[in-house]
Amino acid sequence: MKYAELMGIVDNSYPDRETERYHDADGPVEQPYGDTLAEFIAIEIFETFDAEAESTAQLFEAERVIENAVRDLNDVLTALAIWRTTPVALPLLTPDS
Repeated sequence: MKYAELMGIVDNSYPDRETERYHDADGPVEQPYGDTLAEFIAIEIFETFDAEAESTAQLFEAERVIENAVRDLNDVLTALAIWRTTPVALPLLTPDS
């Protein structure tokens, strides 16, 4: 499987195919503005892509990096929800702390 084929799966599942703007057949393509989540996905998948690996291994690796991102985003979402409901539950970190 080539990077463009793997990203084709992503493009078909991402809203409005926005991920398509952030890659070509060779890898990620920078855009001066836009959907930074779509850009992040294109970069993350590219950085872990192994052209020598079997298709199944490539799919598993792409799943792994996206699952890691989802976990990180869920952690942030949880912290925001906790702070909204009980602001004293989490200390505010500042650059000086």
